[in-house]
Amino acid sequence: MLKALIPLFFLLTLNFNALSADNTLSAKEQMISQVALLFQQDAEKLNYNEVIKLSNEIILNRKQYPKVTIAKTYLLLANVASNEGDLESAYQFARDGIASTKDSKITLLLQIKLASILLDKKNYKQLLIESKHAVYLSQQTKDIKCLLLALSYRSAAFSLSNKFEKALADLGKVEYIFEKNPSLSKNITLLTTLANANFHLGDSHKALTIYLNILKLRFSLNNLENIEQTYYHLGNAYYRLNQFNDAYNAYWEAEKHAKKKSANVYEAYASQGLGLTLLQQKYYAKSKVETLKAKKLFYKYNLPKPYLETITSLVILNNLTGKKQTTSDLLLAAEQMLINIELTDGFNILYSLLADFYHNNQDMEKAYYWQERYSKALKKQVIPENHHLLNQQITYNDNEQENDTANKKIQQQAEDLSDESELSPPSLFNYIQQHMLIFALSSTILLLLCLILSLWLKNRSIHRIKDDETIEKSNERITKPRHTKHIYQKSFNMARKYAYPLTLGYIAISNWQELTRRFNKKIVTEVNNEIASVIIKHINEFENAGLIQEGEYLLIFPHQNKDEVRIVIEKIVSALKLRFFANLGDFSVTIVYSFDSPNFQDIDPYVFLSQLSDPTKML
Repeated sequence: MLKALIPLFFLLTLNFNALSADNTLSAKEQMISQVALLFQQDAEKLNYNEVIKLSNEIILNRKQYPKVTIAKTYLLLANVASNEGDLESAYQFARDGIASTKDSKITLLLQIKLASILLDKKNYKQLLIESKHAVYLSQQTKDIKCLLLALSYRSAAFSLSNKFEKALADLGKVEYIFEKNPSLSKNITLLTTLANANFHLGDSHKALTIYLNILKLRFSLNNLENIEQTYYHLGNAYYRLNQFNDAYNAYWEAEKHAKKKSANVYEAYASQGLGLTLLQQKYYAKSKVETLKAKKLFYKYNLPKPYLETITSLVILNNLTGKKQTTSDLLLAAEQMLINIELTDGFNILYSLLADFYHNNQDMEKAYYWQERYSKALKKQVIPENHHLLNQQITYNDNEQENDTANKKIQQQAEDLSDESELSPPSLFNYIQQHMLIFALSSTILLLLCLILSLWLKNRSIHRIKDDETIEKSNERITKPRHTKHIYQKSFNMARKYAYPLTLGYIAISNWQELTRRFNKKIVTEVNNEIASVIIKHINEFENAGLIQEGEYLLIFPHQNKDEVRIVIEKIVSALKLRFFANLGDFSVTIVYSFDSPNFQDIDPYVFLSQLSDPTKML
């Protein structure tokens, strides 16, 4: 009897295994079909939670899915992230998507998405590079819609690089294609890029007409998902045409809709527009409130160029209201960033403001440097119609007869500085020569001192001191283990002493040892840097992050409870899990994490840290 049952048992087992395999295959095919279906939808109408849920399955198990499906998933992620205003994540998703596929069509769509994000981020140099590549790819694939988008982005990039003839040529091609294809006139994305190209080229009237048509089209089609972006562009057009009441209403609508959907970056741009409009209308206090709001959000979301634009507005506001000390602090903060950032035409007045500041403080060398940068910026600038935001007439007080506009006054001060250098070149030359001589002598003495000190101090000690000084001066990097422990103990003791909440987060790469065995030091360092960059992007200037040891990170959140920290930690972990490490091939990084608040009455800092990093408590 038993012998008769054995073949039956094997037969049932084989059938069960086959059924399980069919179910697994069916689930995988269902995921691929779902991606394909979402891929056909309007990018603005994508459901954020649906895309995130789908991508968590596909990206984390990318070995099981075709590369085309993975690339499509990254494009879906880039679309929903940009819809939410998370431009940094959208940019990374687009990059990861391009790195994950060789399919020409998908690569083209990702490349165009990249150009769109760079325009929103105001990264105009990179926009020109990426839009040129997008045009090349669209010409290869012969996709008419993609060609329209690529040419529009390249036209805007040329305009913002002051290459107006090339911009006009691209715009002419776009308008010709629209003329030959009337069916495209109801495509909101295409119309928006056309309007933007006209706006950046200086044709504000035409841009305004198109933006108004887009707004009407959105309401007629009930396509209101990204309406805050349309209102923002509409506000820019009204502002450029000096229609400040209309501009204020458009920016206000943009801010309202952006806030409603938590699109923080677009909320920041709308607040910036409101600040500039209120400045023109001489509502200085209200203008400052909106500009400070925008400044805070631009800093949080790592947008350096618009951040500097808000500083420019605040400097002018402070000059208008007589707050000189605050102006000095703002200018000194901006100066450090301006070394590697080139301002757009509308805000290059900041160079002149810096020149005035150093001129007033008798630092002629720096005054001359910033005046030279301003002069070079003006020479490169070819001003289209009504260009641009801060070059409007702003008076320093209400007495129009005694005071010219702010712009003219600043220009006059700049001319005075130039005239001074032209009328008395020997004295200025001697002044600079004296400073150069003093600097040379000081450098020589300093060098000798360094050589003497090097006989008494060990190399390792010098490097340690330099590392500590660098870490103290900058919170833009992950601190090293020794310094992390110092910051942790200090934060712990301060929270205990002053009885305020402190929450700590612990993130670890559980398979770090395997990663270091399989890959060389260079690749491990690159992975470490990428993980650090993700963590830094999600914490603010009052929070700290550092290494406990390689592959283990401690995050310190003073004045925050566990519920607040949970949101931040889960966002970081989610971003790390979705990150595609191209240099690791098929190897997947495994993330574990925990977070907790210490009970200061009965626990030691390092006992608590050991409990926090206990593997049995990891999530």
